[in-house]
Order: sequence, then C-alpha cells, then structure tokens
Amino acid sequence: MVSILMDTISMYHYGMSNRTCRVADCDNPYVAKGFCERHYRRWKRYGDPSVLRLVQHHGKTVAERLAIYTQQTEGCWEWIGARYSGTGYGMLGVGNRPHGAHRVSWEVNCGPIPSGMSVLHRCDNRGCVRPDHLFLGTPADNTADMMAKGRNGFSSTRGMRHPNAKLTDDNARMIKASPLIDSDLAWRLGVSKQVIGAVRKGKTWKHVT
Repeated sequence: MVSILMDTISMYHYGMSNRTCRVADCDNPYVAKGFCERHYRRWKRYGDPSVLRLVQHHGKTVAERLAIYTQQTEGCWEWIGARYSGTGYGMLGVGNRPHGAHRVSWEVNCGPIPSGMSVLHRCDNRGCVRPDHLFLGTPADNTADMMAKGRNGFSSTRGMRHPNAKLTDDNARMIKASPLIDSDLAWRLGVSKQVIGAVRKGKTWKHVT
C-alpha cells in the first residue's frame, strides 16, 4: 500500500515538473495558474502575462520606444509604459536615467526644453503624451495651473460650489457661532468632528463670517 502511494506521488511530481508555461513560445516550467514564474508575476500584477510594459526594447531609438509605449486615440495619447509611483506621470529611461514621458514626448516632437521650464498638460491627464496637449510653462505657471484645476489640494471653487462640500454657508456660520462642542455639532450635521474642527480653526470655509 505504501509503495503504491509513493509511486502515485512520484508520478504526480513528475507530471507537474514536465508541465510548461501556457504562454506561446515559452518553455519555462509551470509554477502557478498555468504560467511560469516570470509570466505568473506579470499576470498577477497586471492581469496580462505578456503585458507590454515589461518588454525590453534594446537597440531602439528614444522616438521608437516612445511610440511603442504610447496608445494613440482621438483624444489623449495614453502612456502604457512604466509610471512614477503615486504620481500618474509616465516614465521612460533615457541615458540610464528615468525621465518624464511627457517631457520626452515634447523633446522628440517639439525640440529641447529651455532650462527652468516645465512641460504642462492642457488636458490635465498626467498620463497623456500627445504633443498638442502639452505646453511649456514656468514653475509659477505650473502652480497656477494646479490651483485653477483643483489639484494638490487647491481649487478654484470653494464653499458650497466645491464638488466635495459637505456643508452649506449657513452651516459654517452656525458652527462658528455655536457654543456646542464639536461632537454634538458633528452629530447634528452628519459630518465628522474633524470637519467641524477645521471650520472653527479657519482651515476651511474662511470666506464665511
């Protein structure tokens, strides 16, 4: 009985060890989900074992690599390569250093970027590398653009007009004038104590008196 069991286990392991990755033209041994270790990592991370962003394109020019990782549409040209973590900006290695894909696109299509200038997005899509959606600006222009578009905590709208507003102008006036503690006001208005505290400390709704 023990001998039969051991033979069964050996046959199972032999069968597993001889299975290869189900990706076409890949002869690496099976690890999980029908993929080898490399393709399994790609599938697990991106949902596609042959995702383009992991393919290396040695010997290509910068312009050719830019085109490979760009998905052109009638609107934005979306970057499908690597991105800077947490920012949404595309990233492309040039001269052994990472560069913003939108900056590379500008230089390839429009020419050198003057010293001290930034490449900004008209479309407000950080992953877009379409040349006519980009424009040059100073750091001050960049900050003004962020404020106008409501990015990085800035917004051109405030109070009740802000899309994330949880209070009205009258609510804010009542909070500032009320003798009630933060938790009581929060319960009455259906918001958190932090929202009440921010109003009272003048961090929000500064325009309401």
